[in-house]
Amino acid sequence: DPASKKTWPIEAAAAFHKGPAFQDYFAFRDLLAGKSEAFAKGLSSALVEYALGRPCGFTDEALLKSMLEAAGQKNMAVREFLHALIASKEFHEK
Repeated sequence: DPASKKTWPIEAAAAFHKGPAFQDYFAFRDLLAGKSEAFAKGLSSALVEYALGRPCGFTDEALLKSMLEAAGQKNMAVREFLHALIASKEFHEK
């Protein structure tokens, strides 16, 4: 019954830690697009931590670099980050 569904307003305005503020999704998207390299490195690091079940450290720099290079050749598609990680020696030796 649609009348019994609860809805909550979404407050999209926020700010990056020690960074610029944004008012909506579109402003957030534009800010992220301006920091695509930092975002890609952060995504790679988070994927490594999740997949390997441990914190990402300096010993993972070569893996992060290979993930970024592989994704960079395919317009930073998320599947390319995943493919590079899954194909890595680190993933298979975990």
